[in-house]
Amino acid sequence: MKRLIAIASLAAILASCDKDEYNYITVVKGDTIVINNPMVDKSAIDSILISRVDTIVVVPGGNGDTDGSTDDGKADDEEDESTLKAVDMGLSVKWASMNVGAVRTYGYGRYFAWGEIETKGKFSDDNYKWRDASSSSLTKYNETDNLTSLDADDDVATQMLGHEWRTPTADEMGELANPMNCAWVWTSDYKNSGIAGFMVVSNTTGGRIFMPSAGYFGIYGDTNGLSSNNTYYWTASLSSSKGYTYAQSLFLNHMDDTNISVVMKDSQRGCGYAVRAVSTME
Repeated sequence: MKRLIAIASLAAILASCDKDEYNYITVVKGDTIVINNPMVDKSAIDSILISRVDTIVVVPGGNGDTDGSTDDGKADDEEDESTLKAVDMGLSVKWASMNVGAVRTYGYGRYFAWGEIETKGKFSDDNYKWRDASSSSLTKYNETDNLTSLDADDDVATQMLGHEWRTPTADEMGELANPMNCAWVWTSDYKNSGIAGFMVVSNTTGGRIFMPSAGYFGIYGDTNGLSSNNTYYWTASLSSSKGYTYAQSLFLNHMDDTNISVVMKDSQRGCGYAVRAVSTME
């Protein structure tokens, strides 16, 4: 059983803990942070979060299991919530029951730039894998190679979950977002987890998945990551209208019960977004 250290100052945590002692970061119920992420930029955490939370919980180790809690800070009360499944939504592909990097269906998972397979604490054009910093030119998925969809080697869903999984194409994500295919129902507290997001229910099979409101990380220092009304999920497809510097994503927004957005958008490739995988397995 690992020991939890709860203190009020994020700065004090960062001063007392070695970077390798944590592996992931997420918000729990809006006022508590669980830190568990070696890729997190310490100064970025401090500026983003210290004014937003009352309690910080540091989990030494890195697997996120402490006193019956997960890296999302929730009790392990339902085995199904921790089992990755391919859910039949009556569409052309089956959908993963949780985000890439999550260990529960309501977990935010990890954030990735488009075409990158490792998370990081800061997202920008300068540290984007497929951009030459000296020339600002794109080194892959550009006008020279004419690649318009992720190779398996650059697909974080495939690399983290296995060959039966991949990031959805824009067409596949559009199927899920289409209200003729699935109903999107906002919930502010999924199964008493304290996590808000959309329950997506198939109009044909009754299959359902929960898409947590995980936020995002922008490339200009702007961030709504770690829980937000604005959330983006990557697709595997480059933009069809804005050129090679953009890829297509699903944008989710909930302002109130009469102002909800579930739309496809073009996003700059260096942004840090969540990923929900799909599978063609039987």
